Amino acid sequence: PEKKEVVMVNKAMPAKSAFSMKTALKSSKTTLVLLGVLLVVALLYFLKDQIIVATVNGKPITRFTLMKSLEKQGGSQVLSSLTTEMLVRQAIKDAGVTVDQSEVDAELTSLEDSIKAQGQDLDTLLLAQNMTRKDIEDQIRLSKEIEKILADKLDVTYQEVADYFEKNKASLGTDATLEMYDSQIREQLRQQKLSTAQQEWLSDLQKNASIKYYRFAPSSTSAY
Repeated sequence: PEKKEVVMVNKAMPAKSAFSMKTALKSSKTTLVLLGVLLVVALLYFLKDQIIVATVNGKPITRFTLMKSLEKQGGSQVLSSLTTEMLVRQAIKDAGVTVDQSEVDAELTSLEDSIKAQGQDLDTLLLAQNMTRKDIEDQIRLSKEIEKILADKLDVTYQEVADYFEKNKASLGTDATLEMYDSQIREQLRQQKLSTAQQEWLSDLQKNASIKYYRFAPSSTSAY
């Protein structure tokens, strides 16, 4: 039989093309690495105040170090306050109590006027305490909500005002009359009742709540 010549076709990629592809891949990987490094550097630059809170002679103090120190100094107290606040907000939600923004604004205006009368400025005081107007508004709203829950315990009778006046008449001056001090005494007695009622209310909430501390358990429950 006749022999057929088999011609083998070399399908291997030319050496020059293979080298070019390897070079391109290597260059691409290098570019990606450089971009990654630049991205990390840019991220660290923009978030440096979130990571580093201070430097001493060029040596950084990190936020982690700060938080760890703060936890040691007051972690239990802060956690106790946070759990109490959450408990209070849950109770307010369950009670369905709401406070209008107009009530908050009126209280804030009254507070600001009182501070101005003392020659001070509200915004300056807030800045010194690292607080904002939003923070103080939230506190006012929370306080007003608690007052509404305890409203039936805050009534002050005429007899209570009269009794207080008689007990403290000597310190008010010889010309003092009940009518002159009625509103002032009434508000003072109301605040005393609010403080007492609030402590009792919080005590009951904490007694009936299920609060579990996994770290920083307080030695005693803090007042809100």
